[in-house]
Amino acid sequence: MFGGAINWHEGEYLAQAASRAGLDLAAMDVAIDAASGDGTHQTEIESNQDKLRDAGHWRVPTFVYQGEPFFGQDRIEVLCWHLDNCGLRA
Repeated sequence: MFGGAINWHEGEYLAQAASRAGLDLAAMDVAIDAASGDGTHQTEIESNQDKLRDAGHWRVPTFVYQGEPFFGQDRIEVLCWHLDNCGLRA
């Protein structure tokens, strides 16, 4: 169960969640398939897993900036503060 929905990966759950976020799931799937070349994006997933292990973490969300990991959704605001102080803007 995820977000209170049983079998959240089936039916229209993902498309509806994407729509609520202002996104189009079908367009996202097309972009992922086009970017992966093989239509599976498995290589990118494995690369991201390697990077996560290299950062010393194993779960998401984890962001790494300048070698410093920011782990957990409660650290996203700290990461944004750090990026802002480094002169980076959205």
